[in-house]
Amino acid sequence: MKLLIRCIVFCLLIMLMGSSKSEYPKDFNFIFRYGVMTKNLVDTFSDKYTKDLVQDGVVTTGLTLSNDEKKRIYEYMKKIDFFHYPEEIEGMNLIPSSGYILEIQYNGKVKVFKWTGEFNEDKKHQEFRGLTKLIIEILESKESYQSLPDSKGGYL
Repeated sequence: MKLLIRCIVFCLLIMLMGSSKSEYPKDFNFIFRYGVMTKNLVDTFSDKYTKDLVQDGVVTTGLTLSNDEKKRIYEYMKKIDFFHYPEEIEGMNLIPSSGYILEIQYNGKVKVFKWTGEFNEDKKHQEFRGLTKLIIEILESKESYQSLPDSKGGYL
C-alpha cells in the first residue's frame, strides 16, 4: 500500500513538473519597441507590427506570433531572469539614440522595461541582447514582415 501511494505521488509530481515547463501564462502578451527612437513596434495584444521606413515615415501591418513563438520568448525571459530586471538600464550611449522598450503582461501583472543605448560585453547586456535578437528574428521570419517595403535613408 505504501509503495502504491509513493508511486501515485511520484507520478503526480512528474505530471506537474512536466506541465509547468510546457506552458506560459495565458495572459502573456507584449509590446516591443526598438531601433532609433524606438519607432519599430510589435504589439501582440493587437497582432500588429509597425516598421520605421526612415524617410518614408512608418508603415503598419498585421503580424501574429504563434503560441510556440510567444512561449519561446517567455521561456527566454525566464531563463535570463528578465522579470527581476529594474525598470531601466542604460547601455552605451550612441548617436542617434536607440534602444528598446518592453511592456509585458503576464500572470495578471504588467512590467515596463526600458533599455537605452547599445550593448557591451557584460553578462546582463548579452542576455538582454539575446532576447532582442530572438524577438527580432521571429518577426523577420514572418511573411507579413518580409512583404513590407525597405527603409530608405538613415539617421544622423
